[in-house]
Amino acid sequence: MHNTPFADMNDSERETQATGFAVFDRLDHTLPLLGGFIESMQTNQTSIEERIQKSMATITELADTLVRAEAISFRAAHHIASQLAAEALQQKIRLSDLAFDLFAAIFEKQVGRPARITADDLKKAVSPAHFVVLQDMPGDRPRRRWQNRLRAIAAGWPACRMRQAGQTSESDRQTRTGKRRSPA
Repeated sequence: MHNTPFADMNDSERETQATGFAVFDRLDHTLPLLGGFIESMQTNQTSIEERIQKSMATITELADTLVRAEAISFRAAHHIASQLAAEALQQKIRLSDLAFDLFAAIFEKQVGRPARITADDLKKAVSPAHFVVLQDMPGDRPRRRWQNRLRAIAAGWPACRMRQAGQTSESDRQTRTGKRRSPA
């Protein structure tokens, strides 16, 4: 209701509410279909993993891991990570396939001391699966949270269950058809 004068807002509520109810009616049908589609969808995990590795999508997590595990600045960690990414691109290999000796040499040259993390720690830091686990916090959407959300949608919202059972209140029907005005 952008730029609606402050006179009598009730004059425009009826049309807006009817349109809003129509949108929710469509969502009642669309969201369960989307949920079913997503649950039945199959992915090629090998292909996805390969593309993630080639894209260097986990390179920032490597830098974050170096900051946490090695207590170095993000700037130094980013410099190390960018050199590793450049080397992987030049060799046309996956980030996880880089030799640990290369990482150790770059780290020692940048920081001035040997790295404390192991080869396994390095592989874990660039792993897409590990990256997803680390992102399980408010504001992020890893697999488990999406599954829970889809289950809730599939189970239906209370209003959806009422409509699916053919039960609607008289005031709901009046508001949708525009025969009832909201209280002022």
